[in-house]
Parts: sequence; C-alpha cells; structure tokens
Amino acid sequence: MGYRQGDKVRFLNDVGGGTIARIIDARTVVVVDDDGFEIPVPVSEIVVAGQENYREKHNQPVVANTPVAKKTEQYAAPPPSDNIEGDNYELLLAFVPVTNSAQTDFDMYFINDSPYYCLYTIACRAEGTTFRLLDRHDLEPEMKKPVARLSQAELNIELSVACLLYKHINYRQYAPEQISLALNPVKFMRSSSFTENDFFDENAYLIKVASSKILPDLQMNIDPKELEKAMKQKKDVKPNLPLPAPNAETEEIDLHIEQLTDNIQGLDNGQMLEMQLARFTIAIELGIASNTHKMVFIHGVGNGKLKHEIRCLLDTKYNRQVRYQDASFREYGYGATLVTLR
Repeated sequence: MGYRQGDKVRFLNDVGGGTIARIIDARTVVVVDDDGFEIPVPVSEIVVAGQENYREKHNQPVVANTPVAKKTEQYAAPPPSDNIEGDNYELLLAFVPVTNSAQTDFDMYFINDSPYYCLYTIACRAEGTTFRLLDRHDLEPEMKKPVARLSQAELNIELSVACLLYKHINYRQYAPEQISLALNPVKFMRSSSFTENDFFDENAYLIKVASSKILPDLQMNIDPKELEKAMKQKKDVKPNLPLPAPNAETEEIDLHIEQLTDNIQGLDNGQMLEMQLARFTIAIELGIASNTHKMVFIHGVGNGKLKHEIRCLLDTKYNRQVRYQDASFREYGYGATLVTLR
C-alpha cells in the first residue's frame, strides 16, 4: 500500500511506533518515534495505525511509493538492496550530547557502516553475571539506530555487543562478533573525545567495536628490516636458554594479549586483535624462513575471532606453505592451532 507523510504507524516486529516523517523510496520510510528519534524502517515492517492531520496542517500532498531525493546531511546510505557489493565493515557505537551543557545526557547509537545486514543485540551488565537487554535489531546496510539515552550517572557501565553479518546474496562470511566494553565516564567529560564525523551533524564520541579492515592494514605494516632483525636474534639464541616449545620440533607461540603487552588500558578490541595478528604473522614468517617444522599458536577460545582470522590467513596467504589442525586437546583444550610447515 502507499504511505504518506504524517501517517501514524506501529512496528510489526518491535514495540511501539511513530509518525512517518518522510519517504526515502518505495521500500523505506523514516519514522519519528515517541522519543523524537528518526528511524529508517522498511515498509514491510510497519502497518498504518491511524493518520495525523499533518498533511492538512502543512498542506502536504499525498506521496505515493516513489523515490525522493536524499538530504545530504542525513546519514542514510543508499536504499537497502539485495545486491550490495563489498566485504569491508565497521561497527561502531556513537554517543551524541543532547545539549551543550556540562551536565548533559548522551544519546547512544549503533552504526552499521557496511554493505551487510547486521543482526545485533546490545546489553548492559545488571548484577553478577547477568545482563539487561538495551536494544536488538536487524539493521540494514549503512544505517544507524538510536539505542538509549544515558545520563551521566549511567555512563559507568559494561556493555556486551553481539553482531552477526549477512546478505541476501552470496557473501563472504565473517565469524559472529561478541564484544565486551566498559565505558570510561572520564572520556565523556573531555571535549576532545567528541569529534567531527560522517554520521552526525554534531560532534560525537565514536567507539569502534568491530572492523574487517585490520588484516589489510596489518599486512602492510610489517617491516622487512624488523623481520630480518628478529630472524637473526632467533638464530643467536644460546642453547642453554629455556626453549619456548613443548618439544624440539614444535615451537609454541602464546597469543594471549597479556603476553604481548604489559599495559592493555586504552586498547579497544580491534587494537588488541591487531597486535595479536601482528605477532602471529611475524612468527609464521620466521618459522617459514628458518625451516621450523611445527608451530602451535595458542589463541584461546574467547569469541573465536582471533582463531577465525588466523585460519583465514592460513587458508589464503600461507595455504601453499602450511597445513593446520586443532592442537592437542589434552594440552590446549580448544584454544590452540597446530601448524605444520611444508
């Protein structure tokens, strides 16, 4: 059916509803909910509940399901499509001050900056090991959605974000993301935390919770001179030093972040993953160059992201030089990969 600006609608797959503020195209409208948030919604997920006198008051003509020009200042990506190309993604949380007051509240948004659909949940720790759901949604590509409004007293919280990316056409599959994030209230007090961005007219505090851009950046940042230096240091190791391997033929590399840096404060999940993958890449390059027979990479279980990225590299960049399998369950459980160099 045709929708018109000012129609009162309710959501089919969510609680609540609102008023149609404008029509993006034949499949998508922007609904203003009861809290004043503008939400892009597929017409398949709404139903008309009644009509306001908006059109009569403002002399607005009836608008059928026809495309309209997109305002450049709005962060509304091209209309959702089942044929969106590309594989890179970034998932972010954004915090926008409600006013310029020092005691202002903050609107929290989830941003899907990708060509994928993103099925996500956001929860905050309640008591002990329990969490309270803040928001869940199936967000279309290159869209943002308001999650909650937080007062300054509510900023000292721990968030848990789970994301699953997919398309309606053939697509590269990424492992589901599971991110834990403790907000730092001090950063909300610093004006430098809020910067210009591509998503809002206002300055916002952006936190990257997941990204696919780590691997390409990582591979370009490996310095051949540093690699050569590390190889020489490995050859110069004295025999009487303790070997980091469970036996003479197998080298063991622990990729737990605590083994790679003494201070993880200020590092987000993406930065920690980048450090772990950098350590993996340098170790595998050294192993290949020095004819190491076997290597065990201890990545832990966690959310499976590190293991997934390691095996992606083994399947692509090193597929002709190595083969791999799960390491000994008795020694490592499910938290290690055994790599045999050919």
